[in-house]
Amino acid sequence: MAPSGPNERVSPPDAVGRLRVGPEGGALLHEAGGEQLRLVVPPGALTAELELTAERRGAGPAGCPVWELGPPGSVFSRPVVIELSCAPGGVRSVRPVSTVAVATGPAGPWEP
Repeated sequence: MAPSGPNERVSPPDAVGRLRVGPEGGALLHEAGGEQLRLVVPPGALTAELELTAERRGAGPAGCPVWELGPPGSVFSRPVVIELSCAPGGVRSVRPVSTVAVATGPAGPWEP
């Protein structure tokens, strides 16, 4: 994935990705362990400034990455877009959130 515009922040590889975003929207492109995640917040999705985070937390089913997005309890008034890449076979998938498994739980390693 390449940066898509002037409001996109590219985080250093393998660090925790961070994006301070407000009502104007923005995007975070984060890479960790050779996997990539892009989080796109459209204009108007937030009413106040917020620091979003993305951290790779290991591997889940089929070896694809598990990402922890924060802060917990974030609420958006417009849909955000999450794009994920998964190294096995070079699969890249962009899907509506209704088709992606989303889980919440205690911090720690992935347990299916």
